Amino acid sequence: GWCFCVFFSCAARETALLVQTILRSVLATPALQDLRARLEKGGGLSFAGVHPAAQPFFAFALRELFVDRPFVVVTEGVKAQESFQQDLETWFALAGREGARKVAKSETGQAPLFYPSWEILPHESRLPHADVISERLQTLVTLSTGGRAEMIVTNVTALLQRTFPADALGTSTRVF
Repeated sequence: GWCFCVFFSCAARETALLVQTILRSVLATPALQDLRARLEKGGGLSFAGVHPAAQPFFAFALRELFVDRPFVVVTEGVKAQESFQQDLETWFALAGREGARKVAKSETGQAPLFYPSWEILPHESRLPHADVISERLQTLVTLSTGGRAEMIVTNVTALLQRTFPADALGTSTRVF
C-alpha cells in the first residue's frame, strides 16, 4: 500500500508538471498571443471553430491567460454543459489544483461554478432536483454577496430563466 501511494503521488506531480509545460507552450504560440491582444479589450469569443473535445482545454488555457478576469462559458444545452464542466474539472485536477465542485479549483482557490437550467417546464407541478437548486443558488449567492466568480459554466436556457433579484437574494442570505 505505501509504495503505491508514493508512486501515485509522484505520478500526480509529474502529470501536473506536464500539463503546465503543455499549457505554457500553447499560451506562447503566436495565435494565442494574437487572441490575447484582441481579448484584452473585453468582449466575447465563440468556440464554434474549435473541436468540441478541445473546447474545455481552450477555456482552461484562456482562464490561465487572464487570471484577473471572470469567464462565463455558455453551452448549447444541459448535456453539453455537464460534459464541458467535467472536462474542465479534469484539466484543473490534472494541473494539480484540487478541491471544490467535486474535484477542481483554480489557481486562486475557487472552482468553476456550475449554473444549470431548472430542467422543468413552467407548467409542471414538480420542483427541480435538489442538486439543480443548490448549484444555481451557490452561483447566485457567490455573485450577489460580492464573491468573485472566476469561471461560470452555464447554458443558454439557464441564462434565459428568471431568478431572484440580486438585492432580494443578498438580503435573504445568512453566512455562518
